[in-house]
Amino acid sequence: MRYQESGLSVIVAGLLVLLGAGQAWAQWITQTIPLQPGWNAVFLEVQPEARESDAVFAGLPVESVWRWNRRFNPVQFIQDPNTLAPAQPDWLVYLPPSHRLANQANLFSIEGGRPYLIKLPDNANPLTG
Repeated sequence: MRYQESGLSVIVAGLLVLLGAGQAWAQWITQTIPLQPGWNAVFLEVQPEARESDAVFAGLPVESVWRWNRRFNPVQFIQDPNTLAPAQPDWLVYLPPSHRLANQANLFSIEGGRPYLIKLPDNANPLTG
């Protein structure tokens, strides 16, 4: 008899857990990112709803977006950040469709929980993305 009672309590506890899980509510979090002309170091804390790079940066005057490609290669130093090139294997890069090197872009989706370098034109107005 004791075995049947403990089995019944496990079933009841399981049903309560299942019924309680149906009442959980999802939460949306918004992250506001101020962007200045030139280079902006950004840590994206949230996952964008549309992950495609073209959708995330649509309507923004973005010249390029860079994300470090986590590989375990020897450290290389960059002396001039203006010499960054899309073909470097240590970086993933997004270039807007109108950019002349857009076909070399390899950053196709934006992920939350990652740092990015976002380059706006030097003559751009500060904005919030």
